[in-house]
Amino acid sequence: PNNVAGTAEYFLDAGHWIPQYDYIYTENRTKLVQHVLRFENLTQEFDALMERYNLSYLKLPKKQHRSSSTIGNMTEAGKFSVYNMTRRHVQIIENLYWNDIVEFQYPVMSNKIKNSIFARNRNLYDQFKREIVIRQRKAAEQQKKVAEKIVKQIKAAENIVKATTTQRKSAAENTVKQKKAAENTVKAATTQKKSAAENIVKQKKATTTQKKS
Repeated sequence: PNNVAGTAEYFLDAGHWIPQYDYIYTENRTKLVQHVLRFENLTQEFDALMERYNLSYLKLPKKQHRSSSTIGNMTEAGKFSVYNMTRRHVQIIENLYWNDIVEFQYPVMSNKIKNSIFARNRNLYDQFKREIVIRQRKAAEQQKKVAEKIVKQIKAAENIVKATTTQRKSAAENTVKQKKAAENTVKAATTQKKSAAENIVKQKKATTTQKKS
């Protein structure tokens, strides 16, 4: 394949994850780099190297510190640290960068240290899960309160609609009663008028009869 260690394709494909060993040695273990500086002591070793070649005026730029972060207590000072790692993480790192560990004499984590770290990670993870559960419960309680408030508002609106409907029905019934009362009044007035007219006619007839007598 084209992307084997040492080829241009390999460095382009692997990018940031390439072991430092592959930058320094060829496949035949020919060393390509004269001076290797450790990142953990980069400033001191760089200054010493520059002084060795009378270039002490050359300095590395100052390191910019990241802001602290406490998301779920799973990070420290905004960085991913060994306290965020699982056994699987350590295994992957040791397998991938084993040549770096051996060549640059980095210590391999003892099982005792690993167990201590993983135990702490477990506690942090459990704490993180508890915090998530607490937040979810609070959110659920808040949603429940909002839902109860909405239900109350709906019931209040239903009561208003019900009261308005009752008022309209009562008003309609009163209108019907008033109409009937008015009709009865008109009917009574008509009956009285008719009775009065009949009485007048009777009186006229009686008067006419008396005159004839």
